[in-house]
Formats: sequence, C-alpha cells, structure tokens
Amino acid sequence: MAVAGAAALVASACTDTGPSAPLDFDDVELPEGVVLQDVEFVNDRGETIKALYAAPDLPGPLPAVIVLHGAGGVFDPPDDGEDEPDMGPQFEEWAAILYNEGYAVLLPDSFSSRGFYEWTQHPDELDKQDRLVMRAYDAQAALAFACEQPEIDCNRIAALGFSNGGSVAALSVHERLNDIPLLDDLTPGDERPKFALSIPYYPGCGFDGLLSTAIDDPTEFYRPNAPVYVQHAEDDGLLDDCEARLEQTEAMMEYEDLTENPFHLTIYPNAGHSFDSDPGSTAERTARLEARQVTLSLLANEL
Repeated sequence: MAVAGAAALVASACTDTGPSAPLDFDDVELPEGVVLQDVEFVNDRGETIKALYAAPDLPGPLPAVIVLHGAGGVFDPPDDGEDEPDMGPQFEEWAAILYNEGYAVLLPDSFSSRGFYEWTQHPDELDKQDRLVMRAYDAQAALAFACEQPEIDCNRIAALGFSNGGSVAALSVHERLNDIPLLDDLTPGDERPKFALSIPYYPGCGFDGLLSTAIDDPTEFYRPNAPVYVQHAEDDGLLDDCEARLEQTEAMMEYEDLTENPFHLTIYPNAGHSFDSDPGSTAERTARLEARQVTLSLLANEL
C-alpha cells in the first residue's frame, strides 16, 4: 500500500502494538445474546434519525465509533414478500468487529429515516449535494447522541465512513463546518462535540462543491480539526479529489507554518471502489484485510 502524510504511523499499524485484531474477519459475529438496539435522535434540522446502537458491558466510559454507511444504506431493501429489510453484511461485520474490540458502536441510517433504503430509491428532489448536507447534519446529531450516553467518553469518538459515508466522515471534521452556507443551521462549533478521529474509506473528497479543491486560495482549504486517515483504492476515480486535499493540507502547512499534517492518505494497489464491502479480487481482499487491521490500530492508538 502507498502511504502519504502519515508513513510512520500507518506503516506500523499492522504490528503487534495495536489491538488483538483477528487475522481473518470472516464470520465475525456479536456475542450470543447481544443485539443492536433501535434508537432515534433529532438533528439540527428537526429531522428524526433512526440508528442502531450497542455498547459492551465493560468498565467505562468507553470509546465509541459512529459508522456511516455508503450509498447502499445500512439495510438491504426487503425482497418481495418480506416486510423487514436485512442489515447489510458489511455493517453486521463492522458492528461485531468494533463491539468485540471494546467500542460502543452507533450506526445512523440517513436513508431509511427518510423513507428509502438505498440512494437509487431517493426522492427526485434530492441531489448529491443535498445528500451530503443532510448526512453531515445526521453525523453531528449522532455524535451528540453518543455523547449523551453515560457509558461513552465524549472525547474518544471516531467517525468511520464508507464511500459517501466516507465523505461525510471527512467533512464532519472540517473546522469551519458552520461557515458552509447549507450547514449554517448546525449548533455553533464551540457548543457541539467534536470527533477525535475520522477514518474514511474510499470517499469522494470533492464534497460536492461545498469546499473548493483549488490550491490557490488557502482560505477555502479543507481544514480538519482531527486526524483524518483515508483508506483509498488505486483504481477508484474518487481518489483524485482526495489527492487534491492532501496537496491542500501540505500547502496549508507552508502558509501557516503548521507542524502537524492531520490529513493522511493510504492507497491500496490494484483495488477498486467498495473493496471493503465487495472485494472482487485477491488484491481487493488483501486491501480489505490490511485496511481493517489499520483501522483497528488507528482506533487503539488515537482513542
């Protein structure tokens, strides 16, 4: 895997200094008797958001991970003749992985909360920018909900997102989120909690025009207020904008004499989009395994 911005940490992330990550993530399950609870919370636009939640019965307060789904949603659409949808296997796996490693896990579902299961079913009045905006509100509401749970340490909450959810995870740590016109209804930044870490998988870092990818105006740069560790695929067209964000961060360091680079980009060779949910080759299965091990080590190191 190619690494930019965080070579020392990411290159060592698969050593034995991290958590006891399983060598094979297949067939991982929640412990017997543990179920994900249906919960709800209200975002700053007054919309009720459905989510799934579980927290290990361990001495707390616990670190937590908010898992942000991609364009397919948390649930697969129900088959003909079925009333209830099934949770997507990817999110069943991640809920179990995180729970078993000692994290509280919260999975907000921005789509079923609005009456559809996957983006292909979205109402005609919604476009991709609307999707990113509404989900940024949802992510902040999920973070606030997590902070209200007595078993969770509000200072140790990470965003883990996939595809469009990866874009949400990355955007959610932009330090001037309230300055984006369509997000100005958010609770002011100094009054709401912050994510401690963002791990976006194969996101689109263009943010649908909400932030510029240009390199000539540092006032318009993406400015994370928490470490961002992007897990991306070499054969993914969405990679281009993330490379542009890395260039912005490096330029910002020159403009403002910053000593830390909070944006890191790992690129897995010969892998394509969605390698975590649907690996279609040996290279993608390798990327999936390595990225999951990296993710658990980052969570252990940063939270």
